[in-house]
Amino acid sequence: MTSTNSGPRKYRADIDGLRAVAVLSVIAFHINHKLLPAGFIGVDIFFVISGYLISSHIMSEISNNTFSIAEFYRRRIKRIAPAMFVVLGVTVLAAQILFRPEDAEKTARAGLWSIMSLANVFFWLFEDTSYFAANSNELPLLHLWSLGVEEQFYVIWPLVLMLTYSATRAAGFGLAMIVIAIASFLFGQYYFTTDPSFVYYMLPARAGELLIGAIAAHHVRTSSKQEINQSIVLAMAIIGALLVIGSLFLVTEQAPFPGYQAIPPTVGTTLLILAGTYGNTWPTRLLQFKPMVWIGLISYSAYLWHWPLLAFLNYGGFDITFTVGMVVLVLTLFLAWLTYRFVEQPLRYSKLPLFPLALRQFVLPAMLIGVVIGVSMKSDGYAFHRVNNDYESQMGALREVRRPAYHYDYVCQKQRVDSTDLEDPACIVGNEADGSPNAILWGDSNAAHYVGMVGAFAKAAGFRFRNVEVGSCPPLNSSPENLISLKRLDDCSSSNELIWNELDSYQTVIVSASWTSYRSKGGNVVEEFENTLRQLVERNRRVVIIGKSPVVGDYDRLCEEKAVGFRFISCEAPPVPLPESITLTNERLKAMAERYEGVEYFDANGYLCPDNICPISYESGEPIYFDSDHLTITASWLLGEEIIRKDGVPVAFQNIAQDPN
Repeated sequence: MTSTNSGPRKYRADIDGLRAVAVLSVIAFHINHKLLPAGFIGVDIFFVISGYLISSHIMSEISNNTFSIAEFYRRRIKRIAPAMFVVLGVTVLAAQILFRPEDAEKTARAGLWSIMSLANVFFWLFEDTSYFAANSNELPLLHLWSLGVEEQFYVIWPLVLMLTYSATRAAGFGLAMIVIAIASFLFGQYYFTTDPSFVYYMLPARAGELLIGAIAAHHVRTSSKQEINQSIVLAMAIIGALLVIGSLFLVTEQAPFPGYQAIPPTVGTTLLILAGTYGNTWPTRLLQFKPMVWIGLISYSAYLWHWPLLAFLNYGGFDITFTVGMVVLVLTLFLAWLTYRFVEQPLRYSKLPLFPLALRQFVLPAMLIGVVIGVSMKSDGYAFHRVNNDYESQMGALREVRRPAYHYDYVCQKQRVDSTDLEDPACIVGNEADGSPNAILWGDSNAAHYVGMVGAFAKAAGFRFRNVEVGSCPPLNSSPENLISLKRLDDCSSSNELIWNELDSYQTVIVSASWTSYRSKGGNVVEEFENTLRQLVERNRRVVIIGKSPVVGDYDRLCEEKAVGFRFISCEAPPVPLPESITLTNERLKAMAERYEGVEYFDANGYLCPDNICPISYESGEPIYFDSDHLTITASWLLGEEIIRKDGVPVAFQNIAQDPN
C-alpha cells in the first residue's frame, strides 16, 4: 500500500494505537515505575500526536481557505472540556470530603487553575515538585499540567499558522519550525539547571515535542506526490518503534527532561506516524490491532481518570501492589469507557455554534465546579468537614502534638539565612542567665530538631547557645552543588557563607545534619565536611558533631489527620530497625572526631533505638517523630531530659559551660 500527500486521512487507526502505547506507558509508570522506568514519555508521545493532527487540520483548511478560528475552538471545546470537567468535578468534590483541609483547599485551587487551562503554571509556581518528587503522587490533579501545555499551544499555534502559513512560503515555514523546535529542546536542556520545574511544566521547553508533530504534518502536505519505496517506509517504522521502545526503558529521571532526552521518543513517534501515512508495514499493523485501537479511542479519558485514582489510594496509605495496580488499570479503562460512551461521544457531535456550545460545555460546568472550589477556598478547606462538629477540635489536637521544630520561635530554621537571623535574641536557648551564648548549633533541619535535646543539656550544664539552621543544606565551608538540588544551591551557599563568617564569635560549634540524605545524592558529604572540620580546628574552635538521627521508613506523619476523613485508614506504626546506613555513617563521623583534638562526637540513637529498634511513638501514644526523618520538638526536649536522667549531661556538652563567653 502506498500513500501520497493528498491530505490527512479522516481516521488513522494506527494513531489510536499510538495513543494506546502512550497512555498504557504512563499508567504503568505511575502504578510502579519499575514496570516501565521511563513510562512518563507517554505524555511526550501524546504531544507529538497532538501537534501532528492539529497542524494537519489547520494547514489543510488554510490551504483550502476554509479555516475558521471560531470553528477551531468550537472543536477543541467539544474534544477537551466535557470529559475533563467530569473528572475534575468528581476529583475536587471527593477531595473536599476525604482530604485534610489544607489538601482539600490546595486541590480546589489546582482545580481553579485547571479550569483556566493553567494547571501547569499552578504546579510550576506553587508546588516545588514534579512527578518524581516525594509527595507528588498524592496530588490528584497534577496530571492536568500536560493538558495545560496543550491548551496553551492551541491558543498560540492556530494564530501563528493563520498569520504565517501558506503554500508559497512552505520551505521557509518548515525551516522556521525546525529551528524553533531545536531551540525548544536546547532551552529545556540548558535552562534545567536554573529552573527544572519551569522546564518540566511549561510550554517553551515542551513546544519542540508538539512542533515535531507539526513538522511531520507540514512534510506530508508539501512532499512529492510520487510513491515512496516500501522498504524505506518499513525502515522508518522499525527505527521509530525502536526509538520509542528504547526510550521507555533507557531514558532516565536523573538527566534533564525534557531536553536532549526527549528527542529520541518524539522522533520515533514521528517516524511511526509518517510510516503509517505512506504505507501499511507490520509495525503499523500492530498499532491497528483492535484492542490497541479501542484503548486509543478511550485514551484521553483513561489519562484523566488514572491519576486521581492512584492519588487517592496513595493519599490513603494503600500499598500499590501488582494486584492493586491491575485493579486500578481495569477500573481506569472501565471509567474511561463510560466517559467516552456517555460524555465524549454524545457531546462531540453537537451542532451548536461556538457561543451556545461554549456556554453549555464550558461555562456552566466551570461555574458549577467553581462553586465547590470557591466554598473550599473561602473556608480554607473546612467547609465540607463542618458537618462533623468535632472535626476541627480533633484536627487541632492532632496537630499540636506533631508540631515540627521550625514552628517554634526559638528554633531558627530558615530556607535562607540573613544577617538578622545571626543577631536575633529569640534564637538563643539554654541557661537563663545573662551573657553572650557560648556556642552555636549549625546545620540543617536535622540540627533544628535537636534544639530541644541540646537545650535540655544547656539548662542542666549552665550554658547558652545560638541555633541557626538552613533547610536541605549541609553545614559546609565549600560548595554543596554535588549534594543538593539545584533549586537550593544559591540559598544554601549564601547562608553557609554568612554563618561561616560568624563562627569566630563562638568558642564551640555544634554541628548536625541529615548526613545520609546527602550521601544518597551522589556526593560524599562526610568527606566534604571533614575539610570544613579541619578549618574549624585550625581556627581553634571546639567542635561537637551530632550523628545522624534515625529514619523510620514510610512513616506518614499525617496519617491520623487523614484518618479523620479516610476512616478506614490504619495508622498503626510498629517499631522499625535502625538503618545500617545510619550506623555506618555515624561510625565514620565518630572516627573522624577522634582524629582531631578539640572535636567530640555524640549521637542519641542508643536512647531513641534500644537494641537498634526504633519505636515510632511513646507508650502513651504521643509521637516521637514529626515525619520519617525528624523528631518532634517535644520529643527532642524529652530525649534530652531522659539522657540527663539516665547518664547525666554528656561530656561533650559539659565542657561548653567552661568556654569563655
